[in-house]
Amino acid sequence: MSDDPSVMARFRTFFLEPDTFFRDLAAQPPRYRWPMLIVLLAGIFSAIAAWLEANWMSSIFRPEYFGVDQSWAFYPVILFLTVSLILVSMVVASFFIPIVAGLVFYLLAGFVSKSGSLAHTFTATCWGMIPLAVYEAVQIPLFFMFLPFMDITVSPEFIPIMNKSMSGSGLDNAMLTHMIIPNRMFIAHALVNNGLHVVAYLCCAWFWIPAVRNTCGISHRQAIGIVLVPLILFLMFSAGPVFIRNIHYL
Repeated sequence: MSDDPSVMARFRTFFLEPDTFFRDLAAQPPRYRWPMLIVLLAGIFSAIAAWLEANWMSSIFRPEYFGVDQSWAFYPVILFLTVSLILVSMVVASFFIPIVAGLVFYLLAGFVSKSGSLAHTFTATCWGMIPLAVYEAVQIPLFFMFLPFMDITVSPEFIPIMNKSMSGSGLDNAMLTHMIIPNRMFIAHALVNNGLHVVAYLCCAWFWIPAVRNTCGISHRQAIGIVLVPLILFLMFSAGPVFIRNIHYL
């Protein structure tokens, strides 16, 4: 499996015969160009989606919060810095996913096999992130689809309290729940997005299982446990709170 000849053939093998794809990948020296590109695209799409939602939400608060005094003049600078921080952090964060996941898979596989390769496990984990990159891209049209129907009602008391406490320490979660009320379409968007988040990672697991099996030299059953146990725990802590936080609005 070289980097130059038929790229489309490699992708066909990846989707139709993942076990063959990762067996061939493990048999050759690790190559990083395509794995890095997959992760980078996932990070860029994630950053765009995060910026779109952050910019929309800021439009709800900016007139009331900044008012018409001199602080309004600094808003473009604040927005630029916020956007830059979002873009950089989301792209960088995307690289932590294969690093952490690959390391966890490799260490767990080490309890049952000593023939694994950390470099191959890392690149294979990156390849398995294709469904996640697709999910991050889908977030963008999904946001625009829900955008005309989404709204958030902000209590008049919220701005004075925030002005008194820039850190927000004067507000607890219960107060925020009563002062910032999203409509049903906003909640529906959050729940749909959260559901796709779960589905994307489960699709990644479909590829990560043969990836770990072939790059760590373990059985199919062992690979299932090594991939699914930490993944399910991760989803419980990442997607579970989002579901619990939003379901009570419905």
